[in-house]
Amino acid sequence: LQTERRFTADAAHELRTPLAAIRTNAQVLVGARDQDERERTARDLLASVDRSTRLVEQLLALARADQPIHDDKLRDVDIADVAREQLAAHLGRAEQCGVQLRSALQPGATRADPALLSVLVRNLLDNALRYTPAGGHITVMTGAGAEGPVLTVEDDGPGIPEPERERVFERFRRLPGHKAPGSGLDLSIVRRVADVHGAQVAIAAGPGEKGTRVSVRFRQAA
Repeated sequence: LQTERRFTADAAHELRTPLAAIRTNAQVLVGARDQDERERTARDLLASVDRSTRLVEQLLALARADQPIHDDKLRDVDIADVAREQLAAHLGRAEQCGVQLRSALQPGATRADPALLSVLVRNLLDNALRYTPAGGHITVMTGAGAEGPVLTVEDDGPGIPEPERERVFERFRRLPGHKAPGSGLDLSIVRRVADVHGAQVAIAAGPGEKGTRVSVRFRQAA
């Protein structure tokens, strides 16, 4: 019940703004005076619908991650396979953003819910793409570490100041001064999925103390 109340409150609060934008764009579209204005307003309307759809998807993912994982959902999963699948799914968006995706994928097996693991990787890539400027790079690495398999996503965006590196996991937390679109849910979903799998998430600066490196260390598969 507590989870449902929190989900309902979060959804009501966060959907208010994009729904208002949809209504405004629809009103402008109805009263448009020429074809150029109609086309421009229609594009804005579609963008508002896309933002609302993405927010609903994020809220649903968060609600799912809040539920305990049942044993029948767990499988032996190679995080390299999940990363490879998500890299392919994000290739088109990366090209549109002018960002190059790189990878260094080595096997790393863990016991996990495959669907939730895909959600975790997807949100890491979504977050990195949102903050990496055109001409930048995102590198995804996987492998079997001494203490368990590790997934790492690095970008050369603006980075996260050290005092903010724990606070960015809070729900709806946005970095001060950044105007990148988003709901502030990506990293909170990553943390929640990691928590229910007994994994550890850490944020540091990227190579050369630039950008951001997010690492998730999982348990070894039994």
